[in-house]
Amino acid sequence: MKTRTCERCGEVLRPGEKTQQVFRDSVSAARPSATIHAECPHEAARWVAAREAVRRRRDVP
Repeated sequence: MKTRTCERCGEVLRPGEKTQQVFRDSVSAARPSATIHAECPHEAARWVAAREAVRRRRDVP
């Protein structure tokens, strides 16, 4: 059985986890896309900051 991993952080992608396909440049023709977490744990701090910025933007009249 093939195990899929996030190409950004290397963690195993579990069934039901949100993922996304990221297309590579034309040089990587053998593997034209990569599967990563939709919200990669490797970048958790960035996702928290982005959600906070959106929340603050909504609060401004």
